[in-house]
Amino acid sequence: KKLAWVSKTPGRTRLVNLFKLGNVCTITDLPGYGFAKVSEDMMDDWRKWITRYLLNREQLRLAVVLVDSQLDAQALDAQLLDFLQDKDIPAVVVATKVDRLNKSELDRNLLRLREKLGLSDDQPIPFSSKTGEGVKQLWQYLQEHASD
Repeated sequence: KKLAWVSKTPGRTRLVNLFKLGNVCTITDLPGYGFAKVSEDMMDDWRKWITRYLLNREQLRLAVVLVDSQLDAQALDAQLLDFLQDKDIPAVVVATKVDRLNKSELDRNLLRLREKLGLSDDQPIPFSSKTGEGVKQLWQYLQEHASD
């Protein structure tokens, strides 16, 4: 539960953080690119080394792209997914904060994300760190697509 500190302010991750999950995989947390309040120079630096990381990480099996279920699809999310697809890097989209929406809002927003980001029917995976919704589904997806 307390594996990592989570800020209430988006974009606080400034470094690459690695979390080893037993023998299944290592999760790499990269700096947020959408809502970080940083200089344009720092944002450009992040883009460059994140690109280098994604292209040169031989062990990379899957990119997990977190999107806020309360918001419309963001242009940066679409660009990232296009980049990953262009470079043949498998990706799964996880819609976070689903506990903050009622059923009809959630269904509408998930459909909108699926359509605008061009996702398959099994994505985005709805996820809530507060209620635990989606934990089993995401874990199963990781085991099927990211383990050796």
